[in-house]
Amino acid sequence: MPETTRKKPPQKHLSQTQFWGLVLVLFFSMQVPVIRTPIRFLSTWIHELGHGFGAIIAGGRFESLQVSPDFSGLAYTYTSGVFGRFMTLSMGLLGPAIMGVILLFLSRGLNWNRTAILLLTV
Repeated sequence: MPETTRKKPPQKHLSQTQFWGLVLVLFFSMQVPVIRTPIRFLSTWIHELGHGFGAIIAGGRFESLQVSPDFSGLAYTYTSGVFGRFMTLSMGLLGPAIMGVILLFLSRGLNWNRTAILLLTV
């Protein structure tokens, strides 16, 4: 019986060289103001939206958010009690991570790349 050769499945992980190459590309691209500015604005905006989402989860209100020219932000929320304050504060840190998981799920899990890009655009 002849021996059959099996094809290797496609590689799903980056090699170490590819990983460090991407790290260098990201580092040097973040030194360019045209690339850095929208990313900093988006990260501040999502962070402040996280605070607002936390206030809504706790039964409070999310009035507005403000992003300053130096990319600092302020979310105007109204909550009551320790749980409300905890949710509002903690969701500011978790907001960007949750948004990243949603975008990864849309683009990788469901192959809805256009939907993920549209969500970022909106």
